[in-house]
Amino acid sequence: MMNIKRVLCVDDDPVNLKMLENTLRFKGFEVTTASSGHEAMRILNSEGAFHIVIADYRMPGMNGVTLLKHVKVHWPNMLRILMSGQSDAQIFIPMIFLDVIDKYICKPWDKNVLLQAIDKSIGRKQAIDDKRWEAVNFENFIHSAR
Repeated sequence: MMNIKRVLCVDDDPVNLKMLENTLRFKGFEVTTASSGHEAMRILNSEGAFHIVIADYRMPGMNGVTLLKHVKVHWPNMLRILMSGQSDAQIFIPMIFLDVIDKYICKPWDKNVLLQAIDKSIGRKQAIDDKRWEAVNFENFIHSAR
């Protein structure tokens, strides 16, 4: 499995943010927190890529979908997880199909559900990366055989 360690958690609710941080640190992740989408963008621009971004949907100024769309454009290899207390499938399902988000987690979240979602997202990313590696190596093999 990939060495996924750096996680950026974004939520305007300080209690939820602390619970996320504690859960992930306990599992060995290096966690950075931001209380808004704009703060998250400043962190990303100054610290570079993280392995995973977990963002709340409803935040003042910049919601989680807007943040994760920006992450997808500028850091497409980051895993993007959206959390929300809203159960509006009309918003979230298209974001999964458009590959804006890798996983959606409903609040209040269960730590086991969160950790399983992260594991599944990591596994999916690893499978995609492995297929890309195989395709590049096969293409190089074909070109070298000519």
